[in-house]
Amino acid sequence: MNPTEKFEDILKNEKVEENLPFLSSLDAKGKKQVATKLKASRYVWEYNMKTVKNDGWSYQTTQSPKGTEKQKQIYALASFFCHTKQEFQREWGAGQYLSKKVLDEVLPIYCPTWFVAYTNEISKEGWAVTRLDYHELVDLEKQGYLKLRPELVVSKLAWAITTREERKSFFTPARLWEDPVTLEKHIWYLFEYEANIYVANNYNSYENFDGKSIWQATFKLLADDKHIDRARILEQALLASNRNFNKIASGWYMDLFLFLDPSIHEILDLQPQLYSLFSSPHSKVINGALKLVKMIQGEPSFDADEFLVNTGMLLSSETKSIIKSSLQVLDKIAKGKAGDREDMCSLVIQVFIHQDSELQLRAAKFIEKYCPPGSEMVPAELSVYQGTLMREARAVLGTLLVTKDEEVTEEHEEGYSPTYTSLQDFEILPVPIHFDEFLFLASQAFDNNEPYHFDTFLAGIIAVHDQVKGDNIEKLEPVLQRALKRLTDDWPSNVGYLDNLLSVFFVEYCEVLYEKYPKEARTLSKLANAERQQDLKLASNSRWYHQRITPLNTWHTSSYSPAYYLFKNLLVLVLEKVKIDDTLPLLSTPTHMPCWLEANSLVDRVKRYQQDQVNVDALDLQIALARCFRPSQPPPRPC
Repeated sequence: MNPTEKFEDILKNEKVEENLPFLSSLDAKGKKQVATKLKASRYVWEYNMKTVKNDGWSYQTTQSPKGTEKQKQIYALASFFCHTKQEFQREWGAGQYLSKKVLDEVLPIYCPTWFVAYTNEISKEGWAVTRLDYHELVDLEKQGYLKLRPELVVSKLAWAITTREERKSFFTPARLWEDPVTLEKHIWYLFEYEANIYVANNYNSYENFDGKSIWQATFKLLADDKHIDRARILEQALLASNRNFNKIASGWYMDLFLFLDPSIHEILDLQPQLYSLFSSPHSKVINGALKLVKMIQGEPSFDADEFLVNTGMLLSSETKSIIKSSLQVLDKIAKGKAGDREDMCSLVIQVFIHQDSELQLRAAKFIEKYCPPGSEMVPAELSVYQGTLMREARAVLGTLLVTKDEEVTEEHEEGYSPTYTSLQDFEILPVPIHFDEFLFLASQAFDNNEPYHFDTFLAGIIAVHDQVKGDNIEKLEPVLQRALKRLTDDWPSNVGYLDNLLSVFFVEYCEVLYEKYPKEARTLSKLANAERQQDLKLASNSRWYHQRITPLNTWHTSSYSPAYYLFKNLLVLVLEKVKIDDTLPLLSTPTHMPCWLEANSLVDRVKRYQQDQVNVDALDLQIALARCFRPSQPPPRPC
């Protein structure tokens, strides 16, 4: 009897006990013959149909399966032995018959080369293809048949604390410490990869649990009983709430942190992680972080200076509750930091970009209360917002505002042309030379809050290039999130093409970092790839949505305006310099506000290029020459 006839006999007569010995005896030729026979035996998955007539209508419906359970088991195992991965996946239902019991019997005899890839596969919707549960998969890995992907682990681990008996669900967290690898390694994947633990309660009604979230209760139990480190859970919960997970998942991790009821001391220890949440794209996360800040701001070790560094992002938020909470925190900080009140007032002034009377009134009261007497900076900065101030705020600010008579100065008189005799008439432009300074600038650059941010951001990337390595690379994650948010969100009225262009550049810059430091920049790459895939998916499924995360070289405005090509070419130049570790500064970076370049500085830069035998970029040089200071000339227009 040849292999085809033998298999037909086993299948037809349901000889389950003969199937495994037969399949294990096949050589490559025999497996190929059985695979051909399987095509003609797919009837085992089909159903007998019957015709139903009802009120003059007739239709076909299923009556009974054509194949028995034993025949399906025989077919599934033959497919496992004789098919490729793609062929096995096409066999409807075959995978569900490869239970753990069957695999324990089969794998010592035969394990196909595609078994690991097939078992680790995740569908487009984020669900695992394999029917094996978490504990079964862990056992197979211990036996050496698998190497589990973290994504598969989190998909299965979400349900590892649920058991079912007689159609009832039970909460069984004790299963987590059955195998050491679960608490030592796998459970931490839940904080690094987007998991569906926040919906675990949605599908079951538990006989022994009536709380809000079984996983929040689980983490509290694990911490209280010292199965895992409580401090690590708190830290990872904060970090996970700002890991570019979806809105619901991010909020769930913030809820987890609050559910664990951290002490004041525990929150104070996590201030760096706490402040990093201010760059989150989700308002619930930021509001949660501000709630925690309010709890610790009266403590001696509260880092008010670090909070102030991040205040600009908070006050520019489009969420009203975030701005209100930020102003409340600032008010309490200002009471104890008299020396910083003028700078805080300067920060609060940006609230006036929001056309909301309540917010403007709160900001105006803060400035009126804390602006130092005789301050020149605050009235000068307020004058920029005179056109957007609402009546209530204008009334509170009173004398801090420039009056109508003061507005008519000689520089506005007809025929007057201001004269500039020296660069001393202008402030020196701040360019970051330390990584922390660059990080602060980067948190604002994509909003282009200052006209010189575009240039100083590029200068900063080159200046701190040698410092962007190791742990510093991870610190760029909030900046990348902000750049991606700028690209993927709808454009508000205060965002221009330069902000968009700079965001495109930074995404590509992070790709360069990943090529140089694949381990340190792995999180950046994963973050960008996830957003890029989502962007591509939206573009392919919609008529009106166009891909927004595009390569820098192909970037253009909707009207293909040539004006922006100048700036794009500068960005391309900086990217090329980064790739080859060229730390020579751009020739065109301004030295004085708003966009002046000191001639001697340009000469010094050109000398450095000559000493290093590097050719200057023609466009970079032309921009530099145009920005060189010449007395009695109005300053060049900033970017």
